[in-house]
Amino acid sequence: MNFHVTQVVTAKRPTARERLHVALDRLAQDQKAILHLLFWDEQEPEEIARLLGRSPEAVSRLIKNSLAALRASLEHDESPSTFANVA
Repeated sequence: MNFHVTQVVTAKRPTARERLHVALDRLAQDQKAILHLLFWDEQEPEEIARLLGRSPEAVSRLIKNSLAALRASLEHDESPSTFANVA
């Protein structure tokens, strides 16, 4: 048998920005909010605590947990199994 490939279909890998948006969408609402205040609004953790009516320690834990969740989501997207079905 003679096979001729007339069209090659390649899957486009998502850009870093696209991956970040997907990873952020996976976070819980409070995790998204805390990261938004920290990075986009450039608020200090003490100000975030005041704004949210939480203790500085609680905000620090939430920041730490939110960043860990974001990192885990991004690392999951980079795993080989994520692209296993891409030919």
